[in-house]
Amino acid sequence: MIEPLGFDGLCDLLNVNPVHRSELRRRTRVGLVEIVFIEGLEDSAEHQGDDWKEGPLFNACYHAMIELFRERRPSPAQATSCSLPAKRPAPRLRVVGGKAG
Repeated sequence: MIEPLGFDGLCDLLNVNPVHRSELRRRTRVGLVEIVFIEGLEDSAEHQGDDWKEGPLFNACYHAMIELFRERRPSPAQATSCSLPAKRPAPRLRVVGGKAG
């Protein structure tokens, strides 16, 4: 039987920076998805300060999300129902006992 890795084992496997580990411990929900995709902390011990994460699991999740969006592209009728409402003119300010500004 394979024993679960636990938090430290998972962070070791994903090469998560010790500083990031202490931040993650304070959260209520931390798992593989949060560490790899949401926070992008895979290989954070090697890529400190990078704006874009390049871990292999992060890239796999990223490309899977792109494919999901492509597969579930809305029809033209659905796309128009999600459009923003028409811009309304700003309401005029009414002051009681005085002139409108």
